[in-house]
Amino acid sequence: MHRFIIGKGLLIQKDGDLFEYVSRCDSTLYFRSPIHDQVLDITEANFWEAVATGSITVKKAVATDKELRFDGGPAKDASLSLVHFSKKVQRSVLRKLAYIFGLRELGISRGKLTQIADAAKRIAGTIGDAKVPGTSTISAWMKTFEDAGDEPVSLAPESVARSRHATDGVHEALVQEAITEGYCKLHRPTIKTAYGRYRKSLEVHNSNELTRGAPARRPISKRTFERRIKDRPAYDVHEARYGAESARAKFKHIKSVANASMIFDCAEIDHTILNLMVIDDRLLVPLGRPWITVVRDVRSGVVLGFYITFNAPSLRSLFGAIKNSLQPHPDVRGCFPGIRNPWSTWGSCASYRVDRGGDLLSESARIAMVELGARYVYAPARHPWAKGSIERFFGTLELTLLDDLPGRTFRNFWERGEYDPRQTAVVRFSTLIYLMHKWIADYVHVQPHSRKLRSPLDIWNAEIDSVDRVGIADTHKLDAVFGHHKTAPLTRRGIAFESLQYASAETETLFNTHGKGLKVDYIVPPEDIGHVHLIHPEKKAYVRIPCTRLDYANGLSLFQHKLLKKYARMRSAERYAIADFIEVHHELREAVSKDIQHLDRMGIRDLTTLARMADINSASVYEGKAATILSCTNVPLLSSGDSLQDAPNHTGASPDAQDSEDAHSVPSYSWSRE
Repeated sequence: MHRFIIGKGLLIQKDGDLFEYVSRCDSTLYFRSPIHDQVLDITEANFWEAVATGSITVKKAVATDKELRFDGGPAKDASLSLVHFSKKVQRSVLRKLAYIFGLRELGISRGKLTQIADAAKRIAGTIGDAKVPGTSTISAWMKTFEDAGDEPVSLAPESVARSRHATDGVHEALVQEAITEGYCKLHRPTIKTAYGRYRKSLEVHNSNELTRGAPARRPISKRTFERRIKDRPAYDVHEARYGAESARAKFKHIKSVANASMIFDCAEIDHTILNLMVIDDRLLVPLGRPWITVVRDVRSGVVLGFYITFNAPSLRSLFGAIKNSLQPHPDVRGCFPGIRNPWSTWGSCASYRVDRGGDLLSESARIAMVELGARYVYAPARHPWAKGSIERFFGTLELTLLDDLPGRTFRNFWERGEYDPRQTAVVRFSTLIYLMHKWIADYVHVQPHSRKLRSPLDIWNAEIDSVDRVGIADTHKLDAVFGHHKTAPLTRRGIAFESLQYASAETETLFNTHGKGLKVDYIVPPEDIGHVHLIHPEKKAYVRIPCTRLDYANGLSLFQHKLLKKYARMRSAERYAIADFIEVHHELREAVSKDIQHLDRMGIRDLTTLARMADINSASVYEGKAATILSCTNVPLLSSGDSLQDAPNHTGASPDAQDSEDAHSVPSYSWSRE
């Protein structure tokens, strides 16, 4: 830190020219250029303001009658301050300053050695210094301090700033070459390997030097070599060893994204797989790990909706979560007294922030957002902090809900070790929906935020009356909005989609009016392909068009249909008809029914596939449907009180479920909308 006073020897720079202080008159200061003999006059108030703004720079130099000395004292790094040094060095400097300032208070200069000796003993007693320094040592400290312009850093030991292992240019080039070629590589060699490369290159260089009569260079130690690596910019080293993307993610400064000013301004949507093995509601066998899609309000942090399924992230899971967030959530406290708070947070937001997943980038997703009157905001690729709210939510979910549940698993084999979550899994799928509902209502929404110092529900309740909640009047149109948007020519048979035909009186009228060649837009609901929603080109409205084979397509999901179509194609390379699909559907149900008799032989992947075939998801649980793979078999569904003689002895009861006398009894955990 450079300190100065306005007086003789002061040298300043203004507009590129040097000026030395000459004199002052009242409040006006006069400076003279030693080069151009130009005089600069400035008031003291303006001088201090110019120094503060940087238009005048005070030079670390001394102007004398004979010369301008820019050394300013001993060679010390003036950019350093005392805080840059270790505690030991700081204590040493403070000890020296105690003697210097003590002598100054007594009016003793550095040349009065006898007086310094007497005063030093008294100062040592005052500061508790057991070892009194010599008079010449104190005098040298005072000279160094004065020559440096009273800079405390000048009293630091010279060895602190001096390199212990200085190398010449040729030797340093060998060191840096070994670091670049032997350490900063994507295959990430060790420091030991890089240091060995340096020693070999130095041996070769020394042998060449000895032949020319030059002295050999002494190698630096491995510890010094490591310090040379640390001297390089950490970003550059990490980029060379791990790649540019990894370096950007690790060292990029996390800039705050635009936060919402009110609730409903912005919501974040994302998917993740739950590290929890869940079991079938009826058969009580592990089905695998489900995926969850969450919609979360950025301003308050409340959860607006979620969707859980065994299918990988897709448009259906995206639309399922948004659909769940647009309507009031069922009050299940009557069915489950253990849930204390209602889940009252729902509504449409002005914008939705998502990442760049394939399903989220689709045209159907963007069209659905336009239909809702919302903006679709994409976060930058590989910038998880751009959606920090939802990413943090998933971390909280992992630590506070899943961490202690039986059947909790890990992301990979190495973390899992010998632990087998299938042996401890007891949480049924419908129980998981109950637990999520309770966790959101009774934990997430009422826990105070560490920075906002208020709970998400408090923020929501404080602002809900001052904003307009956007509701959906015609909720039956949500199925039309949240579907796969398609375009196809209208034929005399209607609309063709995935080997199915859709026709009604509306399509017949359109065909008779416009004839062949008319292309129409329609939307396919992924959860039920028994009908499509035609966007009528004349009425500009959605028209429900049923499938011509409702005996096959009614209630069938798009995933189930594509799976049946795949098996039909595998069975016959020839052209197939609806009858083939129905036959394959019947055969698969028969095959699955037989496999259920030997559940112990089925792997977790097979059971997960069956869960996908059965279309087990959170929306069906809310509708009161059984979350079981029995729905895709010919085995009749058992009621909640029936028992399975061959079922494994697992239980998945919620905390509020009544205990049953029968160990195999399966109480119901589903609830219906009223």
